[in-house]
Amino acid sequence: SDLQSSANTALESLGTFLREHILEPFKAIVNEIFFRHNSPHLDKEALKMSRESLQVMLKDYFDEKFPDLAEEKKLTMAKKMDMEAVSAEYAQLVNYAVTNTIKGEIPRLALIRMQFVEKEMLSMMDAVE
Repeated sequence: SDLQSSANTALESLGTFLREHILEPFKAIVNEIFFRHNSPHLDKEALKMSRESLQVMLKDYFDEKFPDLAEEKKLTMAKKMDMEAVSAEYAQLVNYAVTNTIKGEIPRLALIRMQFVEKEMLSMMDAVE
C-alpha cells in the first residue's frame, strides 16, 4: 500500500542519513583517536587527516544549512574550519535536547565538535614536538 511504501522510504532515508552523518563520521573519529599509534610521522598524518575530515564535515554541514550561500564562501568557511555556525546551532538545539537528539541534529553537531577538539589536540601535540 501507499502508506507502507512511504513508511519504507522514510525508514530507508533515515537509515542512510544516520549512516552517513552519524555512524561513519563517529567510526572515523574513534579509529583516528584510539587506533593510531604515536609516532611523529603518524601524528603528522593524523593531524592532516583530522583537518581534512573536519573540513569535509563542515562543508557538508554548510551545504545543508546554507544552500543559498555562495559555494566559494562555503568552501572558504570549511577550509578555515569556521565553527561559529555549528556552535551557535548547538547552543540553540540543546534547549530541546531529546527531540533534537532523536532528529539527529545534536549527534551530528556533537560529532563535528568532537572532530574539532581532536584536531585541536593533535595540533597541540604537534606544536609540542
